[in-house]
Amino acid sequence: HFAKGDYVKALIIENEAVTLAKELNNWDALSVLYINMSQVYIALGDYPEALDVTFQGLAISEKYNFKKRIARHNYTIGQIYQLQNRLDDALNSFEKSKKVFEAGGFLSVANIVAISIG
Repeated sequence: HFAKGDYVKALIIENEAVTLAKELNNWDALSVLYINMSQVYIALGDYPEALDVTFQGLAISEKYNFKKRIARHNYTIGQIYQLQNRLDDALNSFEKSKKVFEAGGFLSVANIVAISIG
């Protein structure tokens, strides 16, 4: 539904999936769902809500040491800060993301993040 621009429906489905992931204690899926939800909120221009779900996903990823997700959440936080013109915060988040991607051996992704750092 996100790809079709039906953001309300996308959020309904994502919230249902979040409930199920929590019931199943599927923390990896929950972390991914928060990434997905953040993209919907970004598209809606609701940056505070986008940050909220992204930080929730980051906390889960850090708790369970999901390295790639930690990097992805930090990248998303950087994107949101950039959209809010919080450029120092954005740079800090992009640098965190890049370091985690590099440490995990995801060099091609780290290079993409480096482009955002500029």
